[in-house]
Amino acid sequence: MGTNDFSQETKHLFDYCYACFECGRNNIADPHHILGRGTKRDDCKSSPYNCAPLCRKCHDKGNINSKEKQCKYLNKTVYFLFKEHYELTEKDHRFIKKYKKYYE
Repeated sequence: MGTNDFSQETKHLFDYCYACFECGRNNIADPHHILGRGTKRDDCKSSPYNCAPLCRKCHDKGNINSKEKQCKYLNKTVYFLFKEHYELTEKDHRFIKKYKKYYE
């Protein structure tokens, strides 16, 4: 996966997610920040719950930030992390609480 401010631990969570969350191709290159990167003060944006594995082609399309797409990616991420038996951290709880409108 590409370089960005997701931790190595977060990137490794998605190591075995081979399908792009947008097109389904097995060509993952980029962890996409679903709701943006945030700021240093907004560290919850680096939560794994804000990560969607995308292939380079889909990441570069530019039409991946609509509310519909954000909700789609967030739900796919929740399902993926649940299947991986991921345990939520305090940062994850803050992220989910702050962006709960996307899950309703």
